[in-house]
Amino acid sequence: MRDFKTGDGEIPDYIINCICLCFGEHDKYKGHKFKDIVTEICSRESVNFSSGERRLLLRSKVSMLTFASKSKVPIKRLKFSDVVEKVTDKALVLQDNVCLGILETLEAIEMDRWDQKLTDRDYEDLLKFILNCKHVNAACLLFPSPPKDVTDDKILKALQSRNISVEWTIGANAIHTLDVHTGKWPMEFRLHSRNSNEPSATKAVKDIDLDTSLSIQSLVNKKGGILEIPGTGVILEIPCGAIEQECLIQMRIIPISFQEESKPSFTSNSTVVVELLPDNVKLHQLAKLTLPHCLQLKKTGERKAMVYSSHHAKGSKPMWRPKPHVLYQLNDTNCVIWIESFSWETCQIDGKNVEFKKIQVYAACNLFQIPEMIPIVVGFYPKLPGERPNELLVLNEIPFLFRKAGNLPLQILFHEVKPMSLKYTGEEKCRLQTIPFVNVAAHVDCPRSFFFKRVGEGDCILVFEATQEEPVHLIVQFKDISASSLSGSLSQSADAPHSKKRCYNESTAALMDGVEDSAASSSDQLVAAGLSQSQMRTYDESLAVKQLLENIDRKVRTESLRDLSGKIPREWKKVGRKLGLDDSYLDKLEIEYTNKEHEESVYQMLLAWKQRNGSKATYRVLGEALIAACRRDLQEKLYKQDTDLTL
Repeated sequence: MRDFKTGDGEIPDYIINCICLCFGEHDKYKGHKFKDIVTEICSRESVNFSSGERRLLLRSKVSMLTFASKSKVPIKRLKFSDVVEKVTDKALVLQDNVCLGILETLEAIEMDRWDQKLTDRDYEDLLKFILNCKHVNAACLLFPSPPKDVTDDKILKALQSRNISVEWTIGANAIHTLDVHTGKWPMEFRLHSRNSNEPSATKAVKDIDLDTSLSIQSLVNKKGGILEIPGTGVILEIPCGAIEQECLIQMRIIPISFQEESKPSFTSNSTVVVELLPDNVKLHQLAKLTLPHCLQLKKTGERKAMVYSSHHAKGSKPMWRPKPHVLYQLNDTNCVIWIESFSWETCQIDGKNVEFKKIQVYAACNLFQIPEMIPIVVGFYPKLPGERPNELLVLNEIPFLFRKAGNLPLQILFHEVKPMSLKYTGEEKCRLQTIPFVNVAAHVDCPRSFFFKRVGEGDCILVFEATQEEPVHLIVQFKDISASSLSGSLSQSADAPHSKKRCYNESTAALMDGVEDSAASSSDQLVAAGLSQSQMRTYDESLAVKQLLENIDRKVRTESLRDLSGKIPREWKKVGRKLGLDDSYLDKLEIEYTNKEHEESVYQMLLAWKQRNGSKATYRVLGEALIAACRRDLQEKLYKQDTDLTL
């Protein structure tokens, strides 16, 4: 083995892979020389599994590690990169159905998976698998979304008794460490090191040093503008039409000190913190923020970054929240982020400045089926393009100003139903349900369900109240919808434009203290949902054509993009150009996914188009791009697919 080592004493990966292939055909006895080789390999920094490896190599590594475990050879660390497909308490199922069982001599494990393929059950079973490996003392998990609390007392007690450190890392420095006593995952920013199995390998990040920040400010109007901090590579590009009226935009870099002894420049770190002011600017188009980095990125494979945001009062500690769905592009020297979220806005109510978010509170039922027991869900969504829920039949919605002061939750109260053709069947205490402040602040909808039973014929009116400080009525006209009528075509109402579904104007959205919305009680303001039986009988071809036209103007579904991505191997760039994506971006996609299936690069292109355009990313626009690429056959299938999904 000495002959294969490099100058710094490391064994190259290709030599390791070659040695592992020797274990492809598993013998009952491999001899002492094999054991010595395995011991040296397993004592290196880590044995790696990655998605780019073929099935034979994966099986060979599994065979070698199984031999090491049975031979009582310590395995210092295993690292899995986008290769674990499923987890049980007894095995890790890798790609191509290669299974790795329990390794009693394993000491540490690191795993990442960025496509959210693993489920909550997989995460729970992963902890059980770690516990079944009797000598594991540290686990580092890298996933795109925050972890959920561990509620299994047996798991927590076992982790306590073994003193196992479990860390869930998001991005470069945001680390959630499992509290084995409470099951919570408190988060902090730390300089993370994977060169040790000990928890001390992480160092706490010092407070933000405001004195060393770099900043710039500029007046920006409807024509847009560019702010660039000289000598830093930090650039903010605001497009034409993004801002309604002229305002002073401020941008500053806030460097982070990782050690007490020294304060390196922000360009020497993999994390860049940028503050944008004022926080009440409303952007009507995506702004582009370019941030530099000093990382050495791989030339092949998918490049990943994690973006965080914080809306907090001046002088207070930032409340960082991950934004896993933000659109970004990680380049060799910088990361480009398209800013699409909105911060707290400010208005005056009774002479006082009030910070708020504009949300829509909605009542909805299941789009495809209404059984005898009818659940009505009441939730919210931010008043932003493309945020309206498509999987539900929205019966009615109202604008709501959700206030920041006091961190009060959003309360939903079921008030009454008239006439009694539906009967509330839930517990009395469930008439009032709460959506936590943090959910609304972070735009995480958690709709509340109210259950009813049909006890009579005909339509009825359901009255709900949405309350944070003052109650606002949400009145829903519920029509007598049978399952057979729903099997027809009515889902276009779920995606009707807001102007057709909403019965209040923008002046109503102010919701001044003590002002009752008298218009809400007017029956001509109520929005009907569904079709009656008589309407279904008069459903003719002209209505079918009208419905088809309405359907193709709906926001395209992600599953439709995935289905289409494998069908345009030659025309994909032409489709991309028609969708407004520039050649440089398309060329970059082609390079990034060279070693992966071509279908993935096409899917990423279509997904980027959808994310950039929000509710304007419709079936009609995508179909026109296919026609321009001489693929009318795919356009017709796309429109038919949308109609089938709607029905």
